[in-house]
Amino acid sequence: MRGQLAANGSITVRRGRALGVFPTRVIALNRPGQARLLRERTRGAVLGDRAAAAAIEDAAMAAIAAEGGVRTVFTPKERWQHRAAFTALNERFDSAVPALRDALRTAVAASRSASS
Repeated sequence: MRGQLAANGSITVRRGRALGVFPTRVIALNRPGQARLLRERTRGAVLGDRAAAAAIEDAAMAAIAAEGGVRTVFTPKERWQHRAAFTALNERFDSAVPALRDALRTAVAASRSASS
């Protein structure tokens, strides 16, 4: 994924070394305005006044961010406070794309277990 984002110019990856020994990577967004807009659209699919009418693409991004625990989109507190909205979102997402959320949950769990 990182390679694809770098190839299309969305991010810049600078490589370096910490303490002259350990390899590091610093990743910078090249278009932070687009990232902010996407974040707000994603949040609006759950937290906005017209969440039920949000585009399915925005609802999908919100479901993926919630399942993946992306805290820069939804904080744990927001997920708890708006759990009814997240339940409604998940039902809508599941009816539009059956079984994808389960596959995503499995992929997230596998990724977390591999990194620990």
